[in-house]
Amino acid sequence: MQRVQHFDKGIFHLPVMQLAMDLDLDKILDEVGHFGRFQAINYLLVGFPILLSAMFALSYIFTAGDLDYRCRIPECDTDSSSFRPNWLQNAVPFEESTPSRCLRFEHQNVSSFRSRSNERSNCTSEMFNQQRTIKCYDWVYDGEETTILNEWGLTCEENEWKLAMVGSVNNIGQFIGYPLAGFFSDRLLPESVRWLLTMGKIEEARNTIIKAAKRNGVKLSEETLNKFEMNSLCEHKSFHDVSDEEEEKSAKEILKQVMRSKILLLRVVNCSFCWATITFVFFGLSLTSVSVGGNKFTSFTLAALIELPAYAVFFFTMDRFGRKATLCVSLVVSGISCISFAFVPTDMEWMQMLLFLAGKFSITISFTVVYVYTAEMFPTELRHSLLGVCAMVGRIGSMIAPQTPLLERYLESLPLLLFGGMSIASGLLSLYFPETLNMKLPDTIEEAEQIGRKNGRRRR
Repeated sequence: MQRVQHFDKGIFHLPVMQLAMDLDLDKILDEVGHFGRFQAINYLLVGFPILLSAMFALSYIFTAGDLDYRCRIPECDTDSSSFRPNWLQNAVPFEESTPSRCLRFEHQNVSSFRSRSNERSNCTSEMFNQQRTIKCYDWVYDGEETTILNEWGLTCEENEWKLAMVGSVNNIGQFIGYPLAGFFSDRLLPESVRWLLTMGKIEEARNTIIKAAKRNGVKLSEETLNKFEMNSLCEHKSFHDVSDEEEEKSAKEILKQVMRSKILLLRVVNCSFCWATITFVFFGLSLTSVSVGGNKFTSFTLAALIELPAYAVFFFTMDRFGRKATLCVSLVVSGISCISFAFVPTDMEWMQMLLFLAGKFSITISFTVVYVYTAEMFPTELRHSLLGVCAMVGRIGSMIAPQTPLLERYLESLPLLLFGGMSIASGLLSLYFPETLNMKLPDTIEEAEQIGRKNGRRRR
């Protein structure tokens, strides 16, 4: 009896899914309107938390930023001593034109007739043994800026990793926050109509469409309403007795199908690497911006402002030249810019800034395209899940990015060379993605596998 009942469910299940597919969602969305009051409200609901998070997402660049400092020389320094007094070269070794941060010359006794005040004012080379250096335990900072470096005494090479960990921990927090964000978003925003139709939840899809049409001031056609009514009747007949346990089994079965699909599995791996590369380079360049040019605040502002024209160019290139070409070219251009930057002389600040902004401009386009591209490559029934997987793996790149300044102690240009190499590699690998321009969003795994082939479904 149980086997017959299960078989009956399967009979009813198939027509519902078929009828759901018969609802031409693209045509319905054209009827509802692609950007009306309904979409604007949801856009604001999504944009508001993004705006708030953006305010502190990269604030650690300054709160945990590096500072210029040198050893305090108690035999010479006073409370009013400048960062570079005239006597400094007598007491501290210099590396090129920069005073050592953590080493000073050993102090040696001088003639006893010299008073302490006179000693402070002169601080001649006779007071120090310039053949021997010792480590210092107190510092003088250039300027009055305060970060956790001078507040917590995180000076010298042994503490550099602690400053770098601030950025990594910040991105680890975002990594953990993704599932929570997904949970709360389900309570604030309506579910995707396409996903509801694919899962056979016709009545919920119908209610969302009617709500959207009402908010947009649109009256749906009788044909559309009748199709929803017919599908809703079938849904009640077939799904009212399907348990949550059976739905969970269905979801697990879908995931197993993805694992069995070589095409989708390789696509997920490639897409995850692409995400990791983009976040690594994007956040890495944001971190590096404060060391490019003269003023770190100006440089950081320019690096942020260059994103605005990138978003405008993204809309033009993605729909005109396709997702694949836009992603590939933007990644390769960003990589070339980063590698070229590494070979520009330091005295050519304008050229360095130009190349740096070109790299940030290009990687911003990549970051924007990859969101759309990822959503279009995977089937509706797993679109959000696989997008979440790629985005979470991508956060690994943003976790590693704050550690890249530590590489400068081995080779100053090593971080930029690494950014450039990964960008070019990812850009070339993106050529294996299928082109999704003017293609209908795939609803099933089979349709997702067909994207990019000659018989793939195109938008009407």
